[in-house]
Amino acid sequence: MPKVIIIYDTVYGNTRIAAEAMADGVKETGLQVEVRHVKDVKPEDVTAADPIMMGSPTHAGALRSTKYGILRDSRRLEDM
Repeated sequence: MPKVIIIYDTVYGNTRIAAEAMADGVKETGLQVEVRHVKDVKPEDVTAADPIMMGSPTHAGALRSTKYGILRDSRRLEDM
């Protein structure tokens, strides 16, 4: 069974609430799901999940930079 990981970053807690709501919807389909703050995610967590959902607050139309690190690091694992 696919394992879904929902990774979020938040400033005021709103993105966490949205991530938890998405997880509730995923659970209704019978899939296994984990919700984690981006700072609690390791690159191997990302490569082990399928699919990956991400949520982040934006500033000036861009994601917070904390998101880019986990994506870059997990990509390096896949290239090894």
